[in-house]
Formats: sequence, C-alpha cells, structure tokens
Amino acid sequence: MGKIEPSANPEADASALDLPVHDPYLDALEFLAAHHDLPFSRADIVNSLPLEDGRLNATLFCRAAERIGLNAKVVARTPSEVSALACPYVVPLASGEIAVATQKLPRRKTRVVMPGTPIAEDLSPAQLDLKAIDYVIYAAPIVRDADARQWVSRRGTRGHWLWSVVAKFWATWIYVIAAALFINLLGLALPLYVMNVYDRVVPNNSISTLWALAIGVGIALIFDFILRMMRSVVIDSSGQRIDMRVSSALFQQAMDVTMAARPANAGEIASHIREFDTVREFFTSSSIMSAIDLMFIGIFLGVLWLLVGPLVLIPMLAVPLVLLVTLFIQIPLGRSVARAQHMISNRQGLLVESLVAIETVKANSAEGVLQKKWEAAVAGSVRSGSAIRLWSSLAMYFSTTVQQSVSVFILMWGVFLIAEGEITIGALVASNILAGRVLAPLSGIAMTLSRAQQSFSALRQLNRLMKLEADHTDPEHDAGTIASGKLELRALSFAYPGQEASAIDDVSLSISPGERVGLIGRVGSGKSTLGKLLCGLYRPTGGAVLIDGAESRHYKIAELRNAVTYAGQDAILFSGTIRDNIILGNPAFERHFETCARVAGVTSFVQAHPQGFAMQVGERGGLLSGGQRQAVALARAMMMRPRILFMDEPTSAMDNLSEANFVRGLRQWLPQDTTLILATHRNSLLSLVTRLIVMENGKVIADGPRDKVLAMLKKGNLVSADGAGDG
Repeated sequence: MGKIEPSANPEADASALDLPVHDPYLDALEFLAAHHDLPFSRADIVNSLPLEDGRLNATLFCRAAERIGLNAKVVARTPSEVSALACPYVVPLASGEIAVATQKLPRRKTRVVMPGTPIAEDLSPAQLDLKAIDYVIYAAPIVRDADARQWVSRRGTRGHWLWSVVAKFWATWIYVIAAALFINLLGLALPLYVMNVYDRVVPNNSISTLWALAIGVGIALIFDFILRMMRSVVIDSSGQRIDMRVSSALFQQAMDVTMAARPANAGEIASHIREFDTVREFFTSSSIMSAIDLMFIGIFLGVLWLLVGPLVLIPMLAVPLVLLVTLFIQIPLGRSVARAQHMISNRQGLLVESLVAIETVKANSAEGVLQKKWEAAVAGSVRSGSAIRLWSSLAMYFSTTVQQSVSVFILMWGVFLIAEGEITIGALVASNILAGRVLAPLSGIAMTLSRAQQSFSALRQLNRLMKLEADHTDPEHDAGTIASGKLELRALSFAYPGQEASAIDDVSLSISPGERVGLIGRVGSGKSTLGKLLCGLYRPTGGAVLIDGAESRHYKIAELRNAVTYAGQDAILFSGTIRDNIILGNPAFERHFETCARVAGVTSFVQAHPQGFAMQVGERGGLLSGGQRQAVALARAMMMRPRILFMDEPTSAMDNLSEANFVRGLRQWLPQDTTLILATHRNSLLSLVTRLIVMENGKVIADGPRDKVLAMLKKGNLVSADGAGDG
C-alpha cells in the first residue's frame, strides 16, 4: 500500500461523512408520516430498497410508503385537477424538488409545503401547474385506527404474500371469466352451423342460406379469435406485474431471514425461489384456461339436451368419471412431486456449494467425490421425475380415451335415434362436436391438476420460507435512534442453532463511547461471535446487549446496523467494480468513498490499474488478491460511519507494510466518539487500542488497560493469546 496523506482536519473530514444525500421523496414521506401520526425511521424505510444514487424515485416512494402504512399511487394529472379530498398529496416539481399539497384554500389556492424546509406557499392552480410535472402521488393511510396499524409489516401488505397480491388483480380475473363465457357461447356457432348445413342447406340446395350461415359463423370465429388473444394478453400482463411484486417480496425475505432461522444450505433457498416460476407458469398457462372453461360445460350440455335429448347422458356420465379418476391419481402424483422437489433442492444445494468453492475443489482434487454425490442426487431426481411423468401420462391418456369413447357411443346411439326419427343427421353431427367441446376441458384438466400439484407443492415450500423469522420486524418497544453508542453486556450467553456448547458464556462488560478496545483469545474463544451479536446477526440466547441503555432487540434492525458495523474475517465481495463494492451498503455517502478507500489501502493498488475504481473484482472478488479483497471490505465497513466499529482480524491477509499503513490511516481517520472493537492476534494492531479483553471458551478471563493485560500475559498469569483467530 502507498503512503497515506493525513487529513488536515481528520475530525472534520470524518464528520463530513455524516451528511446524507438530499432525498426529496424521503423528506416528503417523513412529512406525511408525521401528518398521519405514523412511526418513521429513515434507515429502516429505505433499507433493502433498490435506491437510485442513494435516493427514492416515484416508484420506490410508493413501496417505501407501504412500509409505514400508507397506500401511495402515482396518478397522471396536474395539481389543478386534484380534488381537495385528496390532500395531503405529493407534487413532484420540474426543479427536481418534491412538494406536498396540504390543503385547498379559498379563492382556489393550494397550500404547498416543501418538506425539510420552513417554506410554505399559497399558489393558484396556474402557478402550481407551472411548477409541477405531469403527475402527482396520492398517499393515504391504509388503516386509520392507530391500534389497527400494527398489522402493517415491512412488506407493506396484509394477508398472504401471494394471494394478497393476486387479489389486487380481481378485475383481471373477472374479465378473464367474462371472456371465457363469451368464448364458450361463440363456440356454439360451429356445431349449429354444421347442423343447419346438413338439415336445411343440403336437402334444399339453399345456397343463399349457406352464405348467410357461413358469414355468421365467420363473424363468430373472428370474435372468438379476438377474445382469446385479448384474454391471453391480459393474463400475461397481469402475470408480469404479479411476478415483479412477488419475486421482489421473495428475494427480500430471502435476504431478511435471520441467521438463526436460515437453512444451512444456500442452494436450498435458491431452489425454493426458483420454484416460484412453477407457480407463476401455472396461473398464466393454458392449463388455468382449461379449468375456467370447465365452469361453462353446462352451456354445451344444455344445448345437447335440446338437440338430441337422451344422448346428453353419455358426456354427462363421462365428465364425473374423468374427474374422479384424475383426482384419484393426484394422491400418488402428489407424493412423487414432493420427493422430486426435495431431490431437486438437494441437487441445487450441491451445485451451488461446489461452484462457489471450485478453487478448493480443484486444489484438493475433490472432483471425484463431488461427482459421486452429484450423480446420486441426479439419479434420485430422475426416478422421481419418471414417477411424475407416469402418473401425469396416465391421467392425460385416460381422459383422451374417454373422449374418443364418448364419440363412438354417441354415433352408435344416434344411428338408432335417427332410424326412429327422433333426431336428424345434422343434430347427430352437431352433438358429436358439442360433446367434444364438453370434454375438451377435461383433456386439459388432467394436465392442469398435474401442474397444480407441482405448483402447490412449490407454494408450500415458499410458504415455509416466507414464515421464517425475519430481521426487519417492528420491535415491541421501539427504542428510537442510537445516539452515543454506549455499550453494555449483561450476563450475555449464546449458542449457535443445533449446538449444545455455548459460544458466549455469561459475559458482562461495559464499553463507553469512543473507547478503543482489543479482543484477544484462542481459536473458538468467542471473539467473532461477540461481534455478530453486537450487530444483530444473531440474538442472544441468554442475557442482553444494551446500547444507550436499551436492549439491542428494541431497536429496529436497520438502526442497529447503521450504528454497529461488523467487519468479519471473510472479505466477501460481489461481482462488479471496486467502487460498487465499497459503496455497497451506503450509497448515500458515495461522494466520500475516496477517503475510506485511501485509509483502507484500496487507493494504493487501484492507482496502478488502468481502470482505477472501475476495475472488476470478479465473482466473490476472485480477480483480487486476499489482501486487496480485505482492503475493499474494510473500506466498505468504514463507509457505514457507525457509532461502534467491530473489526475482526482486519489485516490477516495483509503484508507488514500494508498493515502499518492501515494502522496509521485508521488512527487518523477514526472519530473520537466512535467506539473501536478490534479482535486480533497481531501485536502491531494493539497500538490502536487502550483497553484489552482476553477471552477463553466464551468467557472473559481478563479485562483492563492494554499494557497491564499484556504484562500479565507475558508473566504467564493468563492463558496465551497466541494463535487466536476466528472465534
């Protein structure tokens, strides 16, 4: 690493980082929250939203509004066209600022407030329209009772994560059902046309009647085509919008599941999310159309009764027969689907794990071991898939056989009825076509139920994922904002899920704001675990973590992690540029990232690269060395500007010169009121701390001034800290 130029005023430089990017939409949302007496936390509102340059836009404003219990909607109209009943509403201005229209005044004026400023103006419709752009945003409480607001979750919706979204498109489903009704009514045109041709046109050679009938049935076929296309487009459009909302909620939940509740295999979660494709395809496929068409077979049965009387009994008996057999087949089919999805989940987990650790696999010649596991997983999924295809084919081919048999029996019985003079030849031909229309949905219902089994099996998996405990839940008692970062541990204990031994055992200590504390101890002594508990990655199984006198669980998780940053030993980067990785968790402070990059040592190696901060890091940072990845991860942690900074072996991958530069830079950069907790086994880093804590088997065995504790270690009065690492 190159030499770090010290700041002329490090504290001023550091405090400058606390200035957030101006976000007009967020200011407007805060104003509306205060107006409607809704709880508001800037950090929690924007957390996990895909911000643009660290700011909300109109679409993200609506998503953020849902999180606090506001139903927001972008409407294409000018402010002068908005009713007084809509106040307060948001008015985006041509200048880029966001105003809030609070009330309509006499003489047709509107009071407009600029959130975050004392500015308020009374503007005429013409004046306001001139400043505004071509849309406004309505925002009203979802529920007005303060007690009833408690159901408003971080996802901003009440009810099931999928059905509540699907229900919002009820108008689409009404249209689809109405279109299906008209399509089935138009389906009567062809059999009636055939009947009249056989019974009226052919015997009488009535060409004029033939043309009239042909034109009529042609018009019916054109409208049938138009309705089917419109129905397909509407379903596809609604499916896309549902997909966007639900996929976003699924990914958000996957990111939000607590570390304790998270499945051990990341591939398992990825497999579950991928299974949503099965659910989406079911609701947007032709299979669901077959199920809807099944609702209207009574139309064709009624017409059959009018045309051929007793012949209607044949399709009437065939319908329940096909349904009963198909439903019976769903029992073994459901078991096969469940087994297949379990096998696919295991296979996906093995694939993800192998690809992520491909360097380790190659370095240890472990390809054969993993190949054996892969082939075993594939064999299991192939067997389950074969069973699914067997039962699905049985249901489908049985339906086809029944449909063909119905045609045979109708023609046989119809011949006798024609001989007795009860029906005509045209009626017999028409009845055969109508019977086909009755049974057509049944040939598709077998495939529909097969897909439904797979979809609902996937849905059950997704339901389990969505019910897992999430980080971002409103605390019972919101402690508000962390001001100073005074830290206290009271009889703190913790054991990892599934482990009997405690990683932290009855630890009690207090750390004042601005203290510089070192943690040393053997491997597995609990140092890293302590850092994870402080920032809320895990929750204590006993005792409590108190910050500013309140338990950490009483803070919203976004507020807690803004105040407490944990920089772990594993420097994990994401595909993209170095700049992207440094500003990853804090895009609002992007303009200050150069300071953090310089202190962490990123600037020194970036300057030698032609792409500078735009250089690609590769998947998981694979294009960088271990020390470079660590420098980027440290810069990212420093960008958070926390009250408490926990660094776990921050220089374990650095050379001595890089480490010395980092120590010097960190000492100059670190604000006086920021608490530093440094877990390390390197003596060179201990110059940054004034207090030293020694841990052993999850317990604190020494705590005091650095020099005094080190002297005790040298005398052998305490367990040696040599070899301390991941705790």
